[in-house]
Amino acid sequence: MVPLAATVGDMEVGRISGTRVVRSAGELLDAVQSDAMEIVVQGTIAGMPMITLRHGITLRNGTLTFGARGVRLTRDNTLDGVTVETAEDEVAILNDTGVDDLGTLTLRNVRTIGQVLILADDRVGAGHVLVDGLTVDRANVRGRAERPHGFGVEALQGAFTLWNRQADANTVITAELLDIRAGTAEHPVQGSGVFVGGHGDWAGKADGGTVRVSTLRTGKSTPTAASRRARPISSVAASLSSPARLWTTLPTANP
Repeated sequence: MVPLAATVGDMEVGRISGTRVVRSAGELLDAVQSDAMEIVVQGTIAGMPMITLRHGITLRNGTLTFGARGVRLTRDNTLDGVTVETAEDEVAILNDTGVDDLGTLTLRNVRTIGQVLILADDRVGAGHVLVDGLTVDRANVRGRAERPHGFGVEALQGAFTLWNRQADANTVITAELLDIRAGTAEHPVQGSGVFVGGHGDWAGKADGGTVRVSTLRTGKSTPTAASRRARPISSVAASLSSPARLWTTLPTANP
């Protein structure tokens, strides 16, 4: 009789549960293309191209090291306990802007080297972003051509960026953002710490899609001095209830 579950390390994995445990780049790429709804990474995996998680996939545990971009989310994806490492000037976690609705994208106890960039652009017209523990150890976003602007200045993107770039005012992204940290005194973020914003004009007036945040709670973040001089609005640790439009870049805080 075939057992319904098998033990892998300290984890029991149901054979009929749609869970795949992966330990190599080849196994990870196979799992992403399979019908598995949960992928569990054991140890450190390196040497693969960017991976895209299809609708509904959860990726748990382990460390993924990429030579270029890292993990692309689509719709209703969860990253839980994952470390994603790229070059500092690359994007570690991003989303597919070719989908109409992001569903709920969840980052829980995630760590990165490289930017986390969630955009409402191209076809994206709705979605919810839930962050419950995110640490961006290092990131360099100074080379990004697309820069938010308003109040007569340009701002740098953040190590964590959630940006609704749609001109349509009916496009609303909602979010709950808890315990986001970026950079340290030894390795400050090259750019802003956290940026959350909607579509606006050069005067800083909202004129399009918005981001509505129920709560924004940040840890200690260290962006560069240049980004602190060119920020539209500053907030250290904030709790914000459903603003129509929010721009946030964090000033220096010692770790």
